[in-house]
Amino acid sequence: MKIATYFFAILSVWLSIYSGAWAYDEAWVREKIVAYPELSWLADKKVAVTHDIQAKHEPDSKTPPSVLVYDGRYDEFDRSILGLVALDHVSKGTQEGYEAFVSAQAKDDLKNPPLSYEQYSELHQKYLGLLKSGLARQDMEIALVLGDMGKTTRARTLFGPEGVKAADHDIFLREALMKRPELFPSYEGLTPLAKKLLPLASGLVHIGHITHIEGGVEMFEPLAESGILKTHPLAMDFDGFVHLMDVAGSAGQVVPWSSVVLTSNTYKAITGIDESFRVLRNGGTPQEALSKYVELRGKWLGLTESETQKRYAGLVVRLGANLRRFDPESGKVIKDTFLSLPEESRKEYEERLSPTSPLLPANTPTYIPAVFSNLSRNETLGEASEERLAGAVKIGLPFIYKVLSSPEVDAQRTIRGGDPINFNTAAKFALSENAAQLKEASFSLDGQNQVLVYAKK
Repeated sequence: MKIATYFFAILSVWLSIYSGAWAYDEAWVREKIVAYPELSWLADKKVAVTHDIQAKHEPDSKTPPSVLVYDGRYDEFDRSILGLVALDHVSKGTQEGYEAFVSAQAKDDLKNPPLSYEQYSELHQKYLGLLKSGLARQDMEIALVLGDMGKTTRARTLFGPEGVKAADHDIFLREALMKRPELFPSYEGLTPLAKKLLPLASGLVHIGHITHIEGGVEMFEPLAESGILKTHPLAMDFDGFVHLMDVAGSAGQVVPWSSVVLTSNTYKAITGIDESFRVLRNGGTPQEALSKYVELRGKWLGLTESETQKRYAGLVVRLGANLRRFDPESGKVIKDTFLSLPEESRKEYEERLSPTSPLLPANTPTYIPAVFSNLSRNETLGEASEERLAGAVKIGLPFIYKVLSSPEVDAQRTIRGGDPINFNTAAKFALSENAAQLKEASFSLDGQNQVLVYAKK
């Protein structure tokens, strides 16, 4: 009898992992909507959708949460739900929780292996550490839900009269939390400690920008100036853990119920930033913090010590981070492709786009990695992954340079605090069958600094 009971218990676990749902069904999703009403704000066709495809849709994927509840697809809603599911997996801290977390990650991808059990255990310890500090699990869930509210028309309608109008949704949330946080229905569910910590770190540093080296020293400057790493380290721990869960859910619209993005490489890229934060905590400069992370990413791409001294090194590392690459083989393709470009073009790109360039905008541009990553996945650019990777550099780099060196962008380059240049629409174009035209395409900026692409007919 005991053997039969044990067998059926194991079978139940296996089936739940295989299904990818782990008991997450329509009822579970509806419970979360009741607990956090802001989730329903994401089920709106007017929500600003992120055009960053980090996973390939599988025809046999399980029904996404938005279809279960609303009978229609709402990408940002599905992303937020998967973030909550990932948090639940991490909270378990068990082998079963780990298997559920990584069930959709490719087991045979040597260049992008699944999150390891050791890394999953580290995540669980981060979770337990926050609980021991006095925060509650609900604090983490609310912070995760509120993170994307700047994409919703409902939040912008509520907070617009309060003067909260930043186009960037991270900055929007920071301003909202500082002015009228009680307008969020879930805000009162936060513990007093969370109410204190959340506004301190929210929007102060964008960990995703650093992970992909989307800018330069400006990514670290507000954090260094705030002194928060010394005065309120718990606020940064809180923000960092919520960011990891947000990343875990970032392909929920493609592969629901299990994270495909928070792989071993992604985890080490994000946690690798801790060394740069340590530099700042010990009195180092933003430039030193940036250099520390660029050096780390360069090693992963296989740059030799002599190559790191070359003028092109910084930009090659930035391209590798933008393209989410971690292996020497990809690093060689990126480096060789860049060095094959005309010398004059290379000099212009290095001068304008290297992480240490003084010509980078004061406000880190957003969604540039989405442009490069989407190009590298676009099969119209070649059958082989190496061919698409090279194509992404040849097509994406000239376009990004064209935009960031243009008079209209250069005129606002030194103005800190405005809306960043936003490449989200260009990222959507990079997914199209006309993606190769991006290199020669013209563009304009709308009222919120969104880059609008006009392909030649």
